[in-house]
Amino acid sequence: MRTAAAPAAEPPLLRLFDAAAGLRARPALGYAVATAGFLVALGVRIAIGDALVGYPYVTFFPVVLVATFLGGVRPGVFAAVLSGLAAWWLFIPPFHSFALLWPGTAIALAFYVLVVGVEILLIHMMDLSLRRLAAEEARARALLDAQRTLFHELQHRVSNNMAFVAALLTLQRRHVGGHPAALAALDAARARLDVMGRIHRRLYDPEAARGGLDHILSDLCGDVVAAVGAPRVTCTVCTQPVTIAHHRLVTLSLVATELITNALKHGYAADEAGTIDLSLAVEPDGRARLVIADDGRGLPDGFEEETRTGLGMRIVAELARQLEATIAWERRPRGTAVVVRFPAG
Repeated sequence: MRTAAAPAAEPPLLRLFDAAAGLRARPALGYAVATAGFLVALGVRIAIGDALVGYPYVTFFPVVLVATFLGGVRPGVFAAVLSGLAAWWLFIPPFHSFALLWPGTAIALAFYVLVVGVEILLIHMMDLSLRRLAAEEARARALLDAQRTLFHELQHRVSNNMAFVAALLTLQRRHVGGHPAALAALDAARARLDVMGRIHRRLYDPEAARGGLDHILSDLCGDVVAAVGAPRVTCTVCTQPVTIAHHRLVTLSLVATELITNALKHGYAADEAGTIDLSLAVEPDGRARLVIADDGRGLPDGFEEETRTGLGMRIVAELARQLEATIAWERRPRGTAVVVRFPAG
């Protein structure tokens, strides 16, 4: 059974920006980092010397990038101004002057301003985009948590209402008198409501859902056996990996409940021992197949499921219609098997 997906991991760039958030919250520290980076870049450029003639700004571009990333736009601009002035004064002819005597000087300065401007703008826009993404994800998580809380509260109330109606049926039983048919009908209705309440609580419990379909079907069979009162009948479950939508899983559980109840009531005598086997698999055509097999008395002679008019059979037929399923009864050397085929997914 497919479970809810884990929350998406935080983007790596957003984690990096989060790591720099403390530095950005302290402007003085950001300017200190920009200054230190400028001094390192200047020292490297002086040490390289004439090997980078014609490339006065090459060691300063990374400083602007890092200062903007760690400190924000203002420390980035500060690093860019310091680096531009230092390169202009020291490495662009005429040296030790801010004069624009050569056409190449203006071109070099314009190229530098363009590059560092694009660097600062890109980092700033990336920061804004990631912040907006983080805010949207936070809102989405809050809405999802609220929706999940409301949904589980709804399911809890549905289960409680079922339990309340079952209790009312138990109270009403006292006023029926000595009418066996009425008592049996009330008992059957109460047992169905009790099992349906357990199904809802179990299927909408995230911890129970993580246990997989085998645990869900095993617990379901155990609940029905306990409700019917057949302590010597045991359940075995074998499931293959099958993806079933939640709404189909609820309907399938109700179908299984009715079929297991029918097997217990009609397949075994009071206090008779036996085993009910449940198996779930995917057929070659992609449809899922649930088989509920018992080793009880088997089908009576002349049995035709279409002619059965009992409440249980009518419930199974209606649930099968909702599930888009086909149901077939099979005679076995010992006992009966009911095969439910329905669309997977």
